[in-house]
Amino acid sequence: MLVLRLILLILAVASGYVFFRRVKELISYLKICEKDPMDRTSNRDVRIKETAKYIFAQICSRKRPYTAVGIMHTVIFWGFMLLFPTAIEAVFRIFFPHFSFAFLGKFLYGILTLLQDLFALGVLVAIAAAAFRRYVVKPERVENHWDAPVILGLITGVILTFFGMNMGELKLGDEAFRPISSFLLSVLGPSTASGAHTLYAASWFLHTAILLVFLPILLYSKHMHIIASWPNVYMQNLEGFKQFRMDFENSEFFGVNRIDQFSWKDLLDSYACTYCNRCTDLCPAYRTGKPLKPGTMIQEMRDILLEDAPKIMAAMKDGQKPGPDEEIEGVQPLIGRLMDKDAIWACTTCGACLHICPTRNEHPQKIIQLRRYLSLMEGDIPEEMSLAFRNMENNFNPWGVGFAARADWAEGLDVPVMSEKGEAEYLLWVGCAGAFDDRYKKVMVALVNILKAAGVDFAILGTEEKCCGDSARRLGNEYLFEMLAMENAELLKSYNVKKIITACPHGYHTLKHEYSQYGWEGEVYHHTEFIAKLIADGKIKLNKGIAKVAVYHDSCYLGRHNGIYEEPRSIIKNIVPCDKIREMPRSREISFCCGAGGGRMWLEETIGKRINIERTEEAINTGAELVVTACPFCLTMFDDGLKNKGKEEEIQLKDIAEIVWEAMQA
Repeated sequence: MLVLRLILLILAVASGYVFFRRVKELISYLKICEKDPMDRTSNRDVRIKETAKYIFAQICSRKRPYTAVGIMHTVIFWGFMLLFPTAIEAVFRIFFPHFSFAFLGKFLYGILTLLQDLFALGVLVAIAAAAFRRYVVKPERVENHWDAPVILGLITGVILTFFGMNMGELKLGDEAFRPISSFLLSVLGPSTASGAHTLYAASWFLHTAILLVFLPILLYSKHMHIIASWPNVYMQNLEGFKQFRMDFENSEFFGVNRIDQFSWKDLLDSYACTYCNRCTDLCPAYRTGKPLKPGTMIQEMRDILLEDAPKIMAAMKDGQKPGPDEEIEGVQPLIGRLMDKDAIWACTTCGACLHICPTRNEHPQKIIQLRRYLSLMEGDIPEEMSLAFRNMENNFNPWGVGFAARADWAEGLDVPVMSEKGEAEYLLWVGCAGAFDDRYKKVMVALVNILKAAGVDFAILGTEEKCCGDSARRLGNEYLFEMLAMENAELLKSYNVKKIITACPHGYHTLKHEYSQYGWEGEVYHHTEFIAKLIADGKIKLNKGIAKVAVYHDSCYLGRHNGIYEEPRSIIKNIVPCDKIREMPRSREISFCCGAGGGRMWLEETIGKRINIERTEEAINTGAELVVTACPFCLTMFDDGLKNKGKEEEIQLKDIAEIVWEAMQA
């Protein structure tokens, strides 16, 4: 045993040295990256709860549609958590041969040993299932790397040697409650004390050796996430999906085209990636044949960081890294290397990747940083995007209709205008679609009629309203967004606006989460929230129902980004009989995007299948006679989709406000 302990001692020193050297190296790479614009340590209590939820409860691993795989991962995670005391015992026995946690007392130690035995068996079953799934079933999203079989083998070795140690100790008189190990002893165990000593010694040596080899391998493989996910989950974004202001006065470089221009948190995300590729699996762009792979992007970021960081550090002078536009030997631009332009522009910022990531990685923000570089530094943007930007600059709307016509939709409706009324309890933010899109003007008329019938004190800005800037910001033109947002925010403050109602989830999200950066703060309500409350409070009366098979489409910016799922459904339930309400397979938090978010409304879709066609087909397959939306972009995309499928006469398409106003008619 002395020889074995000496071998393990040498291995422990080597393992510790390699591990901590790698930790220092990885941290040093993060230090050369940019400062993160978000406060990542505030709200400590919330962060602790979120960490407990995502790490210990493994809640994200079990989110649909990955519940079964998530349960398997949860068993493995908790198996290792429970076996951690055994790992400590094994390593400590290099120095103290009889060290044990038995000092906890017979009761507590008995519970621990029981759970260890049960979960160890569970881990073996889960590992077998994982191997079968990876090498036999071969799901599309699972990519095979060199470390996958190595890690599976090491975990199996840890469990088998764990049972071997237990069998040896039980044979030698250990009274710990280990039912699985006891059964294995009765079937496979040694018959003599000498055999038990040999079994224990061999198992302990191999168990400890595997653990010591396992430790440094973690930081050289994708299983780095076992360590990096803890701080990454703790420092997750608690403020919701949004971008932050850029310092145009003091900066000459915008966006990202070199790995160290990302923030340290962006690169910590890459350390924490589990390579599960759920983000890619749910990505509407990827699912319809576009070259965007969110998971691969995060993984490539890590590979590029590990390759480029030493070169960047070598080029540093007096502790200062080279300027953003300086060339560094051996360091290539990210665009075309990390992602090509088609992939960069393919993202709809739908948030499916954000929602499903078990380690809380933030994918869209990184893509928008690349878009900022292309938009602001290179001017390398699609022609149709350039047209939309010019329209927003000149006429304050992407359609390019003269801004003087912004209030024409309201002619004859006697809609109060803020410049004439002076003040109102609520501002109705019409949005560009409500003002200029012929189809969505009908939605605004219905909404105005509802508000009037409910006696709501409201007004519009009329020709003073400008585009909220959502599309400009998501497409990377931060300068244009800043111009629009600053002017709108000043206007809102001048009228002392404190409450806003809007029918557009994109305007809702931008006003609610991002206008505070420009000095305006207030309450923002989506029209589904507001109408649901009017119905609940008895302010409006629904006089008739709609006896059609109806299906509701969750807008990404209303659902995933803002958690509004129940309000639109509660409205529909008040109008459509419950037995006629359908749900699409991909609904609520895993709703499939319409394809127009992230500024994609203004871009041509020339690669793969059109996203809106994919979603329209899903709606049609429910047998729906009525498709209900709550977003102008979604309405447009479904309108095009139904026409493409020749279903525009067979299936009605309406906004929530339209079916409510229809139901209010006597």
